[in-house]
Amino acid sequence: MIQKYETGFEVVNARRASRKEDSFMKRFTAKKFYDYMTRISGKIKVPSNVGHYRLISRRVVDEVNALTESTRVFRVEVPYIGHKTTEVLFSRQKRVKGKSHYNYHAMFDLAFNAIISSSIKPVYWPLWTAIWIGFLTGLSLLAELVLFILAQTSVINFAINFELWLIINSIFVVGTITLLVLGIIAIYVGKTFIEAQGRPFYVIDEVLTKKEN
Repeated sequence: MIQKYETGFEVVNARRASRKEDSFMKRFTAKKFYDYMTRISGKIKVPSNVGHYRLISRRVVDEVNALTESTRVFRVEVPYIGHKTTEVLFSRQKRVKGKSHYNYHAMFDLAFNAIISSSIKPVYWPLWTAIWIGFLTGLSLLAELVLFILAQTSVINFAINFELWLIINSIFVVGTITLLVLGIIAIYVGKTFIEAQGRPFYVIDEVLTKKEN
């Protein structure tokens, strides 16, 4: 890690080469977590199988400490700062004695904080759900109207309880409106959260000055 640092890298991550020593559940949840983080984090590339242990320069330390957010997720903040980054693979041996106190509750807490501090994309779920439910409900109402007209004109006889169908569609309409309102409120809350974090839009890597003759 020091050799990598001396060649110009300001962040040297220690990445596990394998998780074969972990249980199936821990491997599965870790893979899903990193896959999900990759999809929602956007420009923040959270490296997979990299914990807190890493070598970082004094400048990166100062910039991480300068972040004003109170919910600190180190493995998200360092990639956010950026700078020249590399990795060193290592094999973690099986624990010889003792038992890890890092249980599933702690892992869930870490994953939850990492997700909400990285992106507000999850708050768009109610809005997209409302749009899809509204679209399907609209198709259902259209189908009910067409079948009702055909039944009333005796073109085709249907053994359909239109009253029950209308009640069900009405319930979905109310649910769609509720989800739509909640989705809009969630987006405003997410935008407010981003403003409250106060993260800088960019981090200056180097300042170049023109030399006078």
